[in-house]
Amino acid sequence: MSNKKCHTDGVESQHLPEPQNVYDETLQSLDALSAEDKIDLVKQTAKIPWSELERFFAAGKVIEVQAPLNLVTVGMALKEDDVEPFNAWIKAGEVAPINDDTAQLLHEQSASVWALAMAPWVLIQTVEPPKI
Repeated sequence: MSNKKCHTDGVESQHLPEPQNVYDETLQSLDALSAEDKIDLVKQTAKIPWSELERFFAAGKVIEVQAPLNLVTVGMALKEDDVEPFNAWIKAGEVAPINDDTAQLLHEQSASVWALAMAPWVLIQTVEPPKI
């Protein structure tokens, strides 16, 4: 499964792969979102250095989204206050506040992450798993 790139407003952004797990059925309600809503969330997604998010981590506002779950799909569920998929993702360990060990590794490695700001939260997904 390859990641696809698209260009919107002259800015290259990356579409993360769609989730391929047992929770896909819970995501069907998100299909009703307009293409415009989805595009808006993609435009808000950026690859940024972890160091720029450390203050949000310190405030307990960073939520990690595990691959292959799609960062934008999680953002759409958050935007729509759709708790059913969130409960499933949390139970499966696919969505959770980033832990101290992962944050420390990201800091030590000067890593970059994909981020999606969904105030007051910042959803992140690592570009590559942190090296232990």
